Amino acid sequence: MKADDLYTSLEEAVAVLHARRRDAALCAKVEEFHREQPPDFMREKPFACLCRQIITGDNEMLRFLQLSKDTGLSPLGLSITRDRFSGKNPDKLSYMKLPFRVRHQVRCLNIVGQIHDGIALGDAVCRNGMNLVDFHSRMLEHGHPGWGVHVQDISKWGSDATHACLNYVRYLALFVTGGILFENFRVDEEEEARFTRERAMPAFQNVTEQFGVRPLIVRLFSDEEVDDPKWWCYPENLFSVAKAIIHHGVELP
Repeated sequence: MKADDLYTSLEEAVAVLHARRRDAALCAKVEEFHREQPPDFMREKPFACLCRQIITGDNEMLRFLQLSKDTGLSPLGLSITRDRFSGKNPDKLSYMKLPFRVRHQVRCLNIVGQIHDGIALGDAVCRNGMNLVDFHSRMLEHGHPGWGVHVQDISKWGSDATHACLNYVRYLALFVTGGILFENFRVDEEEEARFTRERAMPAFQNVTEQFGVRPLIVRLFSDEEVDDPKWWCYPENLFSVAKAIIHHGVELP
């Protein structure tokens, strides 16, 4: 199996999802699978999903919202705020040191002081005393007013004794009949490649074997785009917003 085998095209995924939701036997099988730990955060309508440790208003979110609009599905942001901080993880570092594209240059705003590996992201505190997740929620609200109602923290639902943060089989089973996941499983970086090989691919195969159909996963970025650091930057117009929040604690409209 190759990483490319994990994906379905956007157009096909939308058509397949609607067809599956008319398959009463398949829907019942998925519901039974989740019976012991039902995903109460799911809606009755099918959804387009982005899952990150913290849902925030960066350029990646802009891409997701564009793609989700093209599907006609309701957007859903799933967060895993009980995931643990690691200074070796650039994605987690970017929640603390926010990169902005300002006048064609990248400027970073450090919103957290000293932080130790192992702390849950949801327990991290900004330099002004604000909870880190609350800070990003404010940023998201400024960039996309009202979007916070579409965010659900699945830390408790996703965890179990063997997967401290997320049971990936249970997670990918959400995208059999519930919705479409927008994601990139990378193989060009050692840590990301190990995750793709050791967790994503086996879970994908497990779900496919259990239900007889593949989880629906659409590329968030093309292979040519995925390395572009602009996606993990924040829009320029949020730079002044972030500074005001962190330096002055200002409640901006």
